[in-house]
Amino acid sequence: MTKIENRRAQMAQSRREAILAAARDEFVAKGFAAARVEDIARHAGVAKGTVYLSFPDKEQLFEAMVLERLSPVAERIRGQLSAGEGGLRKMMEPVLGAVAREFLGEEIGPVLRLLLSESMRFPRLADRYRREVIEPTMAVMRMLLARAAEAGELRNPGVAEFPQLVMAPLIMALIWQGLFAQAAPLDLQRLIKTHMDNLFVD
Repeated sequence: MTKIENRRAQMAQSRREAILAAARDEFVAKGFAAARVEDIARHAGVAKGTVYLSFPDKEQLFEAMVLERLSPVAERIRGQLSAGEGGLRKMMEPVLGAVAREFLGEEIGPVLRLLLSESMRFPRLADRYRREVIEPTMAVMRMLLARAAEAGELRNPGVAEFPQLVMAPLIMALIWQGLFAQAAPLDLQRLIKTHMDNLFVD
């Protein structure tokens, strides 16, 4: 690739990132239906036509924004779990703590809540998210839970068949904090410790 081609590629990538960042802000603030491509373009500092060069329609822009914000989180979870050593609880507890903070943070939390609220409207996005993000992560957890069950670490070995149970309190916390954080915020550290106590033998 020549210097000019490299420069153009960098500029195109920068424009794409700016568009996705603007899309995240507009979709989170207004929801899918009320968000307008012209507002996203203005927010990103580009022409409306530039948005359509990368994303043929608003739905595909929405899908790209959700997946590009959430996929790296799942990749980090898989990497941290796969690289861990020792008992599963020792490995999983700090990972879940970090994930909880990210899930409930200002960057990722609103996108996750947006996905939950809009998924019925976008079954294609929900299915793609399941295939590309959820299933690979569940496969890693299923393998680790099966190993923990064989080692006698789990209170109920049947949990190994349902790795969704490991993440369930974090999804509950995401919804709870979105609705009730000001009136009745959760103590995430204690929530995760209690969840680990329920899953694992002391």
